Amino acid sequence: MIIEAAQKLVSNEFVLEQKISDEHGIVGIIARHGENVYILVAKKYAYKGLASFMVEIQDVALDQGYDLIFYCDDLETFTVFDPNTVKTFAVDSTGSSKKSMTKWREIKLNYGIPLNRHLSGELPLLPDNQQQLSIYG
Repeated sequence: MIIEAAQKLVSNEFVLEQKISDEHGIVGIIARHGENVYILVAKKYAYKGLASFMVEIQDVALDQGYDLIFYCDDLETFTVFDPNTVKTFAVDSTGSSKKSMTKWREIKLNYGIPLNRHLSGELPLLPDNQQQLSIYG
């Protein structure tokens, strides 16, 4: 699924730079669009309207200053998140990733911005209620 999502980015003038893998396979792809660098992650669906990022992926994005792209396969949507927004407003959870348990940061999709709007220069606006998310609240 992540390979198919990455191919869609390539058709949108992205350059794929590096795969991020764990012992079970690819968990992210670093991609560049012009001067901007992103980490793409893909999930089959957005459980309860949430984007999910492995903590390790979020940490790389924060350390490197990369934005995060969440691809939701069932909706075929790309949503861009600032890693600082994810750090501030996402909630921690634990769940499976392919074949093992991992720690996740989960955030409502409306804390991001659709990729096409992001690429046109639009900046994301946080939802009116800027309180930290409670678990699936």
